[in-house]
Amino acid sequence: MEEAKKLRFLMGIAALLSALLIAVVFLDAPDFPLPTFFIDQPADFSGELPVFTEGMQETQVININTATVAQLDTLPGIGEVTARRIVAYRESIGGFTSVEQLTQVERIGEKTLEKLLPYITID
Repeated sequence: MEEAKKLRFLMGIAALLSALLIAVVFLDAPDFPLPTFFIDQPADFSGELPVFTEGMQETQVININTATVAQLDTLPGIGEVTARRIVAYRESIGGFTSVEQLTQVERIGEKTLEKLLPYITID
């Protein structure tokens, strides 16, 4: 019977540590909306939240005709694989003539293009 008590105690400690870990993950992820029980007031999602990756400044605009994979990877919604696809497509067509051509790249649709528009140019 003593073993059962010890096991229940350890399982309770494990559950508390798991809850603490989950709370830390929620609080440490800036793009993840927190459940209202983690904060004093309900979250206000009335406006669009800006998405910035590390090293990106608010006014930084990237020329998609000259950008490297690393530079494209800093754009919201673009990871390394998609950045490589952009460069490969750019090389295959000899350069973009409009930013809307990005939708021809696999995994870039209208919604992604809409997010990218403030950060990209072809100048």
